[in-house]
Amino acid sequence: GGTLLLSGNTSYTTPSISSTTLYYVQTRNTTTGCSSSARTAVTAQISSIGTWLGSTTNWNDASNWCNGVPPTSSDNVIIPSGLTKYPTISTNNATCNNITIQSGASLIVSGSGKLSIYGTNITNTSGTFNATDGTIEMAGNTTAQSIPANLFVGNNVKNLIINSVADTLKGTLNVLSKLSFDFSAHLY
Repeated sequence: GGTLLLSGNTSYTTPSISSTTLYYVQTRNTTTGCSSSARTAVTAQISSIGTWLGSTTNWNDASNWCNGVPPTSSDNVIIPSGLTKYPTISTNNATCNNITIQSGASLIVSGSGKLSIYGTNITNTSGTFNATDGTIEMAGNTTAQSIPANLFVGNNVKNLIINSVADTLKGTLNVLSKLSFDFSAHLY
């Protein structure tokens, strides 16, 4: 059974696909019209736009991202487990909306590196988030943000910039070098 989705090409793009649906692949000779008797079951792997692929360790390398573009302030980022290369941010132009670092995954912000986080959901599920030599900016502007307990390695961040309406610390956080407030409409 099934419906022929394409003929003569090696790939097919569907506007709607599900990871819970089992798909089958069957080859057909376009010259003779004969189809193979075997069909191969395939499962779709669905990744969101901001999913890290790990081609290199460079956050700004487009080949590392599911949609081929580094994330913007409106993209939710997922750093998944099971990869061999994880991101290192060493320039000051890395941004994301929400970010999730899965168990066994890692993210390093170092040197002149800065990660600007615009969202309210920052999750580290037993991964490694190392900013002991970098800068984190809570850049929510008009959105209240919170920094979860035990988010960073050793609860340490070198530099922290607060640029949101209100930031809440959910646990101990040691700022090793510089704490700054960068939003003129705030009263602290």
